[in-house]
Amino acid sequence: MRIFSRTETEEDARRNSEEGAITNQEVIRKPDEINGRIQKVSGVMAEIVTASESQDGGAQKIASSVEQVTQVTQQVAANAEESASAAQELSAQATEMLRMVETFTLNGSKEKSRMRPSQPAVYKTMPAVARGKVNGKLSVKVDRMMPLEAEKAIPFF
Repeated sequence: MRIFSRTETEEDARRNSEEGAITNQEVIRKPDEINGRIQKVSGVMAEIVTASESQDGGAQKIASSVEQVTQVTQQVAANAEESASAAQELSAQATEMLRMVETFTLNGSKEKSRMRPSQPAVYKTMPAVARGKVNGKLSVKVDRMMPLEAEKAIPFF
């Protein structure tokens, strides 16, 4: 076994003390570095939360807008159906009026009126342009109506 001199022992102690001080400084710095990185990650996470909330708000606005467009589309389709029905009714009434007018006599003569339609107008429904539910019922809305034979058509507007 070797016996160390006092100088060697003091030198070893000093060297160990210096190494311990350096290690101690590194240990003190590491938590500060870790805290700095935690703060950066927390900042990034806060930005992600803010962006996510913003996207959620945008998605809700889009959903609301789509619902409004759907409601307007359904209302337009219902109005188109009502207009088509009214046009058919007006056409039928015009035909009936012409039939009534043909029974009148002119200026007291026994001749009947010459105002006669050759045939009542017949209208065809064009292809459907919208399908949906109105008041909970499935319905088909039509775009417009047109005479089957234009030369025999009685205008209904």
